[in-house]
Amino acid sequence: MNWWPGNVRGYFWPEGVPRDNSLAAFVWAFGTLGYELCTDGEFEAGYQKIVLYGHNVREVTHAARQLPNELWTSKLGPQHDIWHEHPDSVICSTYGAVLAFMRRSIQDSNAPVCRRRIQSVVGRLFGGLRRLLTGQQRSH
Repeated sequence: MNWWPGNVRGYFWPEGVPRDNSLAAFVWAFGTLGYELCTDGEFEAGYQKIVLYGHNVREVTHAARQLPNELWTSKLGPQHDIWHEHPDSVICSTYGAVLAFMRRSIQDSNAPVCRRRIQSVVGRLFGGLRRLLTGQQRSH
């Protein structure tokens, strides 16, 4: 299934998630599948990871998924799937840089996710972005 926030025939986007290319919208969308933000793309047994690419937090341009063999897979257009060894392999002027990594437990990959948990993740993401942009330190 192809995911994209625009109203494009043949593409899916979860109901209730803003239809824009922002990082927050993509985090929310993948959160509906049980993904949560994580720190890196290193292989972790028992988890499936994704990476989101873009030029800034308002413009996600691409995503890739880690396979059980530790390689990554990306879709380049409607009919071209590629495999690459590292998330950095597809960084370019078209896709931009890595914006975020997410993961979900393989055991929980079919379990529904609570909307409140997704909103909490999005809230933490926005808080972190606000601190990053304003130079504020996180209070402990």
